Amino acid sequence: MNDDDDLIVRQRIAGRSVRAIAKALSISVADVNRAIDRWAETMVNPAVRKQTLALELARLDEMQLRFYEHALEGDVPSGALVAKLIERRGVMLGLHTPQTAVLQIVDEAKPRETGIDKIERVLNALVEDHRKKSKPVEEAQVVEPRPADADAGDDA
Repeated sequence: MNDDDDLIVRQRIAGRSVRAIAKALSISVADVNRAIDRWAETMVNPAVRKQTLALELARLDEMQLRFYEHALEGDVPSGALVAKLIERRGVMLGLHTPQTAVLQIVDEAKPRETGIDKIERVLNALVEDHRKKSKPVEEAQVVEPRPADADAGDDA
């Protein structure tokens, strides 16, 4: 990180907007964001997280050590503080997860079609299609031929 990056980060921490910093330094907003990203990569990484966690846990231990004996002697505020310290340690270590409400929507499920159901549906559709294409014998119109001499008698 160079001096310009340090200036950008200090101004951003102070609450100045990215746009205002860019304008004041005659650089682009993207340049300001890249400087902040470079700083963030050095400040927030697994090693820094691990170190910070260890230091904060040590601080909690020191505070608990000072108030624990008073809590055992009946000092209620000390007891409350020790309980909060224990709770905080658990949260920091991931032992306590926040309670959440799970919303589950149960919909009346339609029965799933099995392979046999599909075959039956296809066969029924084929049979119905065949029935529509061919008329049954009883529905067919039967046209009987007329005798030839019957037509000749009508003309006379």
